[in-house]
Amino acid sequence: MIQFTRAEADEQFNPILWTRRMPTDDLLPKHAELTTTRSEAYRARLAEQLQIRTFGADDLAGTMDVYRPEGLAEDASIVVYIHGGWWQWFSREQFGFLAEPFNTRGFAVVMPGYRMAQDWQSGMPMQSIVRQMELALAAVLEEAVIRGAPSVYVIGHSAGGHLAAMLHRTDWSALGVPEAARSKLRAVFSLAGLFDLRPLVDSYVNDEIKMTIADAERVSPHVLPAPATATCPLHLVLPEYDTPEFFRQTKAYQEKLLRAGHVCHLHVVDERDHLDLIERMTEDGDPLLTTILSQMARAEVEETSRRWISSFNAGNVSVCAEGYADHARMRAMPMGEFSGRESIEAFWREFVSSTGAADLVYSNVRINVETADRVRLSAEWRMNVGRGIITNELWVRQTDGVFRLEEDDFVVQERFSTA
Repeated sequence: MIQFTRAEADEQFNPILWTRRMPTDDLLPKHAELTTTRSEAYRARLAEQLQIRTFGADDLAGTMDVYRPEGLAEDASIVVYIHGGWWQWFSREQFGFLAEPFNTRGFAVVMPGYRMAQDWQSGMPMQSIVRQMELALAAVLEEAVIRGAPSVYVIGHSAGGHLAAMLHRTDWSALGVPEAARSKLRAVFSLAGLFDLRPLVDSYVNDEIKMTIADAERVSPHVLPAPATATCPLHLVLPEYDTPEFFRQTKAYQEKLLRAGHVCHLHVVDERDHLDLIERMTEDGDPLLTTILSQMARAEVEETSRRWISSFNAGNVSVCAEGYADHARMRAMPMGEFSGRESIEAFWREFVSSTGAADLVYSNVRINVETADRVRLSAEWRMNVGRGIITNELWVRQTDGVFRLEEDDFVVQERFSTA
């Protein structure tokens, strides 16, 4: 563990001292004003479409805001956003403006709140907050099953980034979350998070929380053993102008997870500090939002492709056909070219009924995310009646937020005898 004096710790864990865009005394008040104003405006526009739900029970009970605008698909994928504020400031309502860029792209957004660290009477506030967020995410995962939502994503900023990392390592089966629900978690994004809380113990951050070193160890992802099994990819995001300690911890935690065989990516956003990292996420072309959406697109297409293959192997041609856009085009060589969903569905019906095709498997899959709304896939394929290559599957997010095939090009290289 790095040892800091009190003065050093106060500097390393005060990101506003490292900004380059305005006087440091102005940064936090302006952040609070900006986020509150934007959020109040968006929440007012949604009006009754903004729902408040409860989760947990007794001391661990909490509430969460659900941003699900009119017209959003019932089975829309879900983004869970966890706010920061050193576990003792701010609120879920203050960051509602961050739901808008995801809502407009077809995602439902859930923002759970947690009781502030100084308000717990349990003697272990940090562990209690982690447990609250586990209960909140468990509720969202189970709702995703009920709604048929293919994916759930977790995003947390600062203290919320720490909580997101703790959720990434949660053993959901030990908490009784069914496999169908826990399999919905596709990716976790920790934005400017912390992973070793021990150096915080002798700092201004801990004056109200009153963590001991032992308390900090119990909620530090970097101190705890790496998860035994990989759950989903973890994306660690840093602004260029964060503190050296944030950089050190983030890099160290990534190295730990990579050594343990987990998928963990590190992204640095240029010319951003700890606070405008999220303030600017609603801007068109924002690099952080683009990165998050691109990684979500990859995960969405991977899952949508998996479900298409599963439906094909179950002989459910109607569901497979729903995976194509109305104006889709398919080149099936050497059989021919087909335009429109109806024509493509007719091809697959005749193909499956005449050949008994099943047991489809993709291998050597390659995915190219062109934009957050366009993803290309190529692969080798094999089934009981033949094998070949997929030269191009173009998956495009449609107006309902669902990725569907607009181009499907594949080649039959060998047909197997079924005699």
